[in-house]
Amino acid sequence: MITSFSRRSRKRLIELFARLNLTNILPILITLTYPQVYPDPKQAKRHLDTFLKRIHRQYPKCSGIWRLEFQKRGAPHFHILLFNMPYTPKDAL
Repeated sequence: MITSFSRRSRKRLIELFARLNLTNILPILITLTYPQVYPDPKQAKRHLDTFLKRIHRQYPKCSGIWRLEFQKRGAPHFHILLFNMPYTPKDAL
């Protein structure tokens, strides 16, 4: 079970970003936050998986990197960088 964002995890994430060739590619940053009532982390990851599958069906060349954080109130909160995806209005997501 993963319980924190360790120094080794942070190092691997930084190394992954260093390997990316982002010439002429502007990633899209998406932050997903749950409202007052929120699911447990396992259910939240299922929601994320469903969301990313829908994105991939619409934009097959799209790829991404995500990170889960927990807000002070305990709600799961995702930061996602998507690559090879055109600008999409928030309401369309």
